[in-house]
Amino acid sequence: MKIKSDVMVGEGLFSPNAVDVEVEFADSVAVFKMRPLTPELMAKLQAEGVKFEGLEQDTARALKVGKRVLSELVEGWENLLDAAGNPVPFTPENRDTLATVPALSKLLWTAATDLASKAVEVEEKN
Repeated sequence: MKIKSDVMVGEGLFSPNAVDVEVEFADSVAVFKMRPLTPELMAKLQAEGVKFEGLEQDTARALKVGKRVLSELVEGWENLLDAAGNPVPFTPENRDTLATVPALSKLLWTAATDLASKAVEVEEKN
């Protein structure tokens, strides 16, 4: 699984709306509606008591943090399929289930940080 799309300026990086991020799986491409992981969002999560340090050693806490973070980052998806090829509807419960898949959680975290980085790069150029 890998990020397939390259987000370009003008696709919502500077709006409150989510940006489409294509994620390529073995037999399909799903489109996730993602918000960038901005410093403001990180500060909000930390103000709520979310601690990111030491997650590698605490699986239960990592799962809880992953669910909380994905609840902020992932606003929806299209064309996400289960192992049998059936569409997986977007629900908060299904989004929480995705948080239990370490490789996918890491990929979505990377996509969200990349979105924030691209926005900062463009702002610095202007």
